[in-house]
Amino acid sequence: NYYIENPNPDSLIKSCLDISNNNEEIFNQIPHFIFPIGGLFVTTIPRLLIMIFNHKHVFNKVIQEVNSTSNNSKNIYDMKYLRKCIMETLRLINPLITTFRTLSEDFSFDEKYSFKRGTQFLILNNPVLREKEYFEKPNEYIPERWTEEMEQSYYAISFNQGPQRCPAKELVIFLCQSFIYNFFRIKNINKNTKIQINQINIEDIPQITNPFSIKIQIY
Repeated sequence: NYYIENPNPDSLIKSCLDISNNNEEIFNQIPHFIFPIGGLFVTTIPRLLIMIFNHKHVFNKVIQEVNSTSNNSKNIYDMKYLRKCIMETLRLINPLITTFRTLSEDFSFDEKYSFKRGTQFLILNNPVLREKEYFEKPNEYIPERWTEEMEQSYYAISFNQGPQRCPAKELVIFLCQSFIYNFFRIKNINKNTKIQINQINIEDIPQITNPFSIKIQIY
């Protein structure tokens, strides 16, 4: 309540207050900032690192992009290849494993299956994100597959789609970009850097990777 009444400049709470005067709603949104952002650094970023370090060509491309990007938030956010790496990591190991939706009108699939308005659907996200009919080599890590059009596809449900798409999608991507950029710069990681990390089967990426078991040694 103190920070809602006295927001820090450029904070998420200040951004909320810029578009809403409903303090109670802003108060209720704060847990949605804290827990997903905490989970991002604990789960998603370690998995992103294990993907980058296990694929040499990806590793080299990330280094090249980091070295050609100046230390500016806008430029870091514009790192297109690193964005593809993040999207591909979330496709293969998405922490959001289920989606629940309710039909707002009667609907039929292929004129074979009909459902009434109000029917609730449980969507298992991860099988969709590895659907071989849509994703070529679905169990491999291929950041190059991602385009702006593909991000809008209803198969690309890492952040869900439509009116209930995750409002923090771009923030999540930027935080991942910023971490990787600064991590590579601080550790002075280059093509000659030796890195020891858990090895994974790059032809069949595991569907579950325990982030707490990942060990990285850089020298």
